[in-house]
Amino acid sequence: MSEPDNSGRPWQLLFAGFGMRDALTPAVTRDLTRIFDLCPELPILTIRTAGGEGFTVSRDFPSGYFLEVDAILARIFRENPAIAGITFPAQGERPAHTATAAEPFQSPGTKEIITGSRKPGNERACKRLDPPPRGPPLRRGGRRAEGASDQAGKR
Repeated sequence: MSEPDNSGRPWQLLFAGFGMRDALTPAVTRDLTRIFDLCPELPILTIRTAGGEGFTVSRDFPSGYFLEVDAILARIFRENPAIAGITFPAQGERPAHTATAAEPFQSPGTKEIITGSRKPGNERACKRLDPPPRGPPLRRGGRRAEGASDQAGKR
């Protein structure tokens, strides 16, 4: 069986937990990636190791991926007026949502972020979608590495 083409995948695997050092080989990582490719509805896997430890595997999308989805939706509606709506199904606690030419957003949350109309109570979702702060990485305890100034990364 040939290897899948990974060049167009908009996500990477995210691992969290204990016992990964011995369990994750390049072959296992490749196979887990393929499972997520073949099961797009799969949100997360839990891996248990022979040593009794466990970790989770899920998809990690880069920040800003939702902007690309919304741009694609806008282009679809702009280039094909015969399409009146595209419905994204309910997932977990998130209800179904229909994007339209007037509101080409994959969810009401992305509309709020893009248009700047954040509503009280939606801070958690908005915080996740905000871009990360710029600058050198912090060491444990929140301190910058030696020689790194607070101005680093500001251009």
